[in-house]
Amino acid sequence: MTSGKRSKNKGQIAIPALLAFPVIFLLVFLIMQVNRLSREKIRQQFSLDVAATVETEQYTDLLNRMAYINGIFPQRIFRDAYGDAWYYFYLAGMYPGTTQPTTENTQNWGIRYGPGRAGENKPNPAINMGLLSLAPPSRAIPTADDVSQLSVDYIQVFQWLGRVAVHQKEVFEKLSQNKHPIARKALWTNLTQAEDRGCESGAPAECYEDTAEPFPHLNIRLHYIDGYRVPCHCPGGGVCVIYFGGDTVVGSVEGQSFSFTEPSLFQLETVPRSDLERLKDGWEVRHNWIPPPNSYGVDFGSMVSPYVRGFVTVSGGEIWPDPMPRFRGRLRP
Repeated sequence: MTSGKRSKNKGQIAIPALLAFPVIFLLVFLIMQVNRLSREKIRQQFSLDVAATVETEQYTDLLNRMAYINGIFPQRIFRDAYGDAWYYFYLAGMYPGTTQPTTENTQNWGIRYGPGRAGENKPNPAINMGLLSLAPPSRAIPTADDVSQLSVDYIQVFQWLGRVAVHQKEVFEKLSQNKHPIARKALWTNLTQAEDRGCESGAPAECYEDTAEPFPHLNIRLHYIDGYRVPCHCPGGGVCVIYFGGDTVVGSVEGQSFSFTEPSLFQLETVPRSDLERLKDGWEVRHNWIPPPNSYGVDFGSMVSPYVRGFVTVSGGEIWPDPMPRFRGRLRP
């Protein structure tokens, strides 16, 4: 009796199995299609992260170099050049400096102009700083030769710093600020499919406009002085006035000694405080992409507009006053 019942129940699993196997097959096939879509999304996100990172490094490198030019370079150069006289010139405001230790563990080096020029120790100093009062290291009235030698040393250093500042400004504007070609090429390298490019020309410089556009514009400013006053033996009241780039000199200093091609002498390189706050607050970078085709013939691109995003900030350092080359970029998903 029992064996008969068993034979009657035999094969009852066949009908549900016929239904289950197609469902399982379709489920596995659906998972594969979703996995393909997810894999493409990850590839897009990776490409955006690379592009945003390499582009942000252009900003951090520029700001850190500016901090070196404004602070630690003048500090080290004139410390070595003037020796014991360095402190006297520093108090007069000839160049930025600090009396604090400048080790890598120091939180703030405190590099500023000395008391003789403390009015320029502000985040947005004047572009044209006018005439600098250049004092000698002793109270004795110097001769014209003393003034000439002091001027040549001083001018040569800041001419060199000025050339460095101009070149790094030009490099940044070419590699980053002008249409952000670094970010575009990074995306182009990692996204080689035609539907990924976001343009029709097929050239990296013309693609990914929406992705490159959010990166902030920096107003890079170069600050100069027109010349300086220095006490010396001269008939005009004991003060010689030297104007850079010309032969207009009051006193006994020979004009040809100060004939330079630059109309003014470089002093600082800065960006407005508002630009630094913009970098610190951060900005969103997006990249829109087209979903790949699937075996079901469903056009996800017509249903949604998929994109990947990243949030970028640049902070940690300072340009002026108290320049500190510790800017770093951060990328958050």
